[in-house]
Amino acid sequence: MAQAWQARAHQRQMLVEEFVRVIHEVGDEDGNFDLFVLEFLIALLRAFKERREGKLSGIPRAKMFGMVEGFKKRIKSFGRTDAERGLILAQLAEKALGMVIYKEDSGYRHDELFNTKAVLGVERATDEIEIIDEDSADIEP
Repeated sequence: MAQAWQARAHQRQMLVEEFVRVIHEVGDEDGNFDLFVLEFLIALLRAFKERREGKLSGIPRAKMFGMVEGFKKRIKSFGRTDAERGLILAQLAEKALGMVIYKEDSGYRHDELFNTKAVLGVERATDEIEIIDEDSADIEP
């Protein structure tokens, strides 16, 4: 038994871990794990865009492209090795994704607080419920 919010967090974590397992399996089969993960992230970002009903940011594509090109030039001149340049790009991606995670987490916390029944299936987040792991048999690599 656990409080409803803890049980739901556990279920979410188990789902994410199952997805990560599949990513590792497929990426390892591919032989280019890092490129596979980057392509996966691009597809995931497309899913975020679709979730937002296809709305694009207000930033013109040319300005976005120019910003990225500026970053690439700075990274190329700063990085002393290809590995360091790759690390800088990965760290930038991590920070950018962290901003998305923070925003999504804030939205979820709001829903959890003000729409507890829909999110957790109980009236109060502190209600005790049994932790039940969702069946992940339908997740295939």
